[in-house]
Amino acid sequence: DALSGNSVTTMLANISPAHSEAEESLSTLRFADNVKKVKTKPKVMELSPEEPMEMLQTLQEEVSFLQSALVAESTLMPNEISRAIEGAEHLQRSLCARGEEWANAVQQTRALEAVQQ
Repeated sequence: DALSGNSVTTMLANISPAHSEAEESLSTLRFADNVKKVKTKPKVMELSPEEPMEMLQTLQEEVSFLQSALVAESTLMPNEISRAIEGAEHLQRSLCARGEEWANAVQQTRALEAVQQ
């Protein structure tokens, strides 16, 4: 059940050449053989061209809220809050840099899907 879903799965079986581990290695090989029979059809989850900008706006609002809460409390930034703000700001910068290219990326993905089918 864990192998079915919207993902590409790779099975890597590690077996031991030691005679004492023969039973464990055989069990691993049987499991790997069964995994080969599982067929999945992963689908690319696409965001519409507008969604990155909506995400960016949400992140900006979250960063502003956190910063204003820290100012209101007159406290130093604990490491966790500081990391959360830095992470949100990094994601904002990333979305800004890629937001304009998003529509092109969606078109390229659709073209690749058409070629693969």
